[in-house]
Amino acid sequence: MTRVWGDLLQEFVVTKLADDLYCGGNTLQELQYNWERVLQVFAKCELHFSAAKTIIVPHSAIILGWIWSQGIFRSSPDHILTLSACSAFSTVRGLRSFIGAYKALAKVLP
Repeated sequence: MTRVWGDLLQEFVVTKLADDLYCGGNTLQELQYNWERVLQVFAKCELHFSAAKTIIVPHSAIILGWIWSQGIFRSSPDHILTLSACSAFSTVRGLRSFIGAYKALAKVLP
């Protein structure tokens, strides 16, 4: 994937996370230009993608368990609920687990 998308990855036209590819732009015109470049790479390499899995200009999207909406990332309610509903810690492992979860969510907690 890096060989195919290398130039576009370096230019921040696309980003790949896990097995997903994200194309973006600061304006609709820039997004259209970037999307055309992505389609050109698909055609040049004879790659195909699923129309059912392709989402163009979503208002929000779930990316690796985080909710992206109009340029802002926030945690899913499930993550925050799990963190807020934990009980007193009976082991050091439980406390460390809570601290790890808190650090991961600290930037998006109210």
